[in-house]
Amino acid sequence: MPVAFIFASDTIGQAQYDGLMRALGRESLDVPTPAGSLAHLSGPKPGGGWQVIDVWDSEESANAFYGSDEFSAVTSNAEAMGITTAPWPLHRIQIAEVVHQLD
Repeated sequence: MPVAFIFASDTIGQAQYDGLMRALGRESLDVPTPAGSLAHLSGPKPGGGWQVIDVWDSEESANAFYGSDEFSAVTSNAEAMGITTAPWPLHRIQIAEVVHQLD
């Protein structure tokens, strides 16, 4: 079953997010996506902070990536950065086209 994971923080912004993406080796849009990843969305939260939504083909695929050494840059800093995580079971996913970085 597809699932999304929502990561949110009231204390980080784009610069910190971009730093985490660099630490993950994922700063380029040309890097292959992790197995099972369907979409990665990120942007500012209303009222401040940052939010990321990762969409996966299954919870197993998500857990494989989130438990990997590659993702440890996030897990080791999540508490200090005020990052919360919430799974979101999905009923439908429809992606019309590939959209790259918007800025």
